[in-house]
Amino acid sequence: MDLKDCEIIKVMSEELNLTKTAEKLYTSQPSLTYRLNKLEEELDVVLFKRLSTGIVLTKEGEYLAEYSKKFLLEYEIMKKNIKNIKDSEERKINLGISTTMAKYKLAFILQSLKEVYPQIKINIISGNSYHELPKLLKEEKIDIGILRGDVPWNEEKYIVSKEPYGIISQKLLKIEELEKIPYIQYETNTVVKSRIFLDEWSKIYLGKPFQGEIIKVNSTEASLEMIKSGIGWTVLPKIHMQNFKELNFFPMVKLNGEPFERETYLLVKREKLKDENIKKIVENILENKERYFK
Repeated sequence: MDLKDCEIIKVMSEELNLTKTAEKLYTSQPSLTYRLNKLEEELDVVLFKRLSTGIVLTKEGEYLAEYSKKFLLEYEIMKKNIKNIKDSEERKINLGISTTMAKYKLAFILQSLKEVYPQIKINIISGNSYHELPKLLKEEKIDIGILRGDVPWNEEKYIVSKEPYGIISQKLLKIEELEKIPYIQYETNTVVKSRIFLDEWSKIYLGKPFQGEIIKVNSTEASLEMIKSGIGWTVLPKIHMQNFKELNFFPMVKLNGEPFERETYLLVKREKLKDENIKKIVENILENKERYFK
């Protein structure tokens, strides 16, 4: 007796008519009758009796019909559970990460995650922390977002790192020299934060907002290359100095000694954390944030 026999017995018990049973199973009545005869021989029982109006199941037939229904139900549950396991293991997690973090930190983070969870496939999408990644999170095109800077978010939100802001220059500068040398301003959303911090810091140490010469550029690399050549100085988070270690970094601090900082956040929807793989990745990043983002 196999799965097909169980399907035949189930349908036959519902239809109580061999012709209708054969039609429902897309087979011929002679083929159906032959299979039923073989089954009766195998089990050494009579499963049904013919009547002028159809058939009636014997007690053995009724028992086998109940058994077949339970078996088919369990079989479907088993198939669904196996599919869920397979889908869970093979499901791709879409991780969104800021362009800067992707450049300097992603390789190590991804390698570490792969070592711990080799069965979880992670798809990487890098983008702007203010425009692209928040939109992708809301549209559920990414499951987890690692964004630099604070953005409005009403779901789960964790700080994973804090980067100190500082004055970057070719050589150490005296505070009073800053307005005599061009300030290289990187023209993106980070300019808002950098310029706010610069003006606040300048008020503390120069007694007024910064009023010196400004040269605008459209990339951090361009600004740092100019500084490397001795053209000017800039204000950026320290992470940008990883490929410019020969430059000087002077941390900017407030009067109370607290540093000016830029936070990096991990954002995820609460509903997403019901997915075991997403939950594992989030927990791993939070547990290892000091190592991943140092």
